[in-house]
Amino acid sequence: RDRGRPSSWSARIDNLCSSYDDEQQRLIIVAAGNTPFEERHNYPDSNMNDFGIHDPGQAWNSITVGAYTDKGSFDASEYPDWRLIAPPGDLSPCSSTSMTWQKPWPIKPDIVLEGGNMAIDPATGNADFVDSLQLLSTNFQHTIKLLVVTGDTSASTALASRMAATLMAH
Repeated sequence: RDRGRPSSWSARIDNLCSSYDDEQQRLIIVAAGNTPFEERHNYPDSNMNDFGIHDPGQAWNSITVGAYTDKGSFDASEYPDWRLIAPPGDLSPCSSTSMTWQKPWPIKPDIVLEGGNMAIDPATGNADFVDSLQLLSTNFQHTIKLLVVTGDTSASTALASRMAATLMAH
């Protein structure tokens, strides 16, 4: 919606990162935002042309995280005739981009990390989740279920935050 133009939200993040208000610099990591689930079968057009980075991902001073995928294996006997949406090593079906933004707005995302992949259900022609194409994480209700699958740019952003925390600790 903003096509790279600043919003009050992204401007506030820029101020916080740059120490403009209080002379304390901050590292703020934000998700690029996801393409709509019902449009992911249109990959990569929906990623490149139709659905841009979500506010406040256009902030210049924050790190905006998108998603790529290396996930490419699933059980063909469980999912006969299903096909991968994104080839391994490519942009994830969920990740929005800034491909349609005009100058002078920044090129986003700044980095991409694993966000999972999806497959096309031959019965519907639509994108759907397959557990082996997602990321494994702990469940917030660990007494009910220990592990869950997750994905999209939120998972990528969690990986980026972990990486940043590890670097800062060193």
